[in-house]
Amino acid sequence: MLIDKLYADYWIDGNQYGLIDNVLVILDGSGRDMGTTYHLLNNVIIPNFQKKRILVAINQADIAMKGRHWNYAENKPDKELEWFLDEKAESVKKRLYDSTGVRVAKPVCFLQNMDIMWKSYWMLLSMVSPRKDASWYHEA
Repeated sequence: MLIDKLYADYWIDGNQYGLIDNVLVILDGSGRDMGTTYHLLNNVIIPNFQKKRILVAINQADIAMKGRHWNYAENKPDKELEWFLDEKAESVKKRLYDSTGVRVAKPVCFLQNMDIMWKSYWMLLSMVSPRKDASWYHEA
């Protein structure tokens, strides 16, 4: 079923388009077990979707390391958590390459806070948008 959706398309004015333009896989940054996520990426998404259109993100970066090292006053990680998240992102990227031979962009880290997460999500989409500006983005 999911694989069928990856291949689905639609037509507008005689032009054929893929139903799914990009795949964004969001990993849980607060946990260590990513086996299911790697299985989904390795066995479903990567073999059946354009590699350059696969994006990986790590969610709940603010509660990684059990919430330690998050500067709540400034709403950002301290140096130790920043290093930890960078290492986690590099590890995900390397593990995907080692198991599939596919290079994905370094994963972006999101926060648990939904307002910030959505702003980060739209910023991420603007990075892969064919448009060079984010004028198509507007806050709800």
